[in-house]
Amino acid sequence: MGKLQQNGKGIVLIHDFQKATAHALPELLAQLKAGNYKIVFIKPKQPVKTLAQYDELVLKEQKIPTLTQQPLSEVVRTIEQ
Repeated sequence: MGKLQQNGKGIVLIHDFQKATAHALPELLAQLKAGNYKIVFIKPKQPVKTLAQYDELVLKEQKIPTLTQQPLSEVVRTIEQ
């Protein structure tokens, strides 16, 4: 908030998969609204497509769990205001 106030403008990028972000979001939005900042949600025009060959390589190297291994409800949570 300090940098936004100092510059009078800015972009706040929020990745909503972090629990701390979800808890902080209501207060952050309240502060932005109180400061008369414009709040926008950016979404793609169409679903993002990944490269299958790259995905396979990353999964092998990082051993990242996939949605087939973990239910989506355990990964994504919708927070309503």
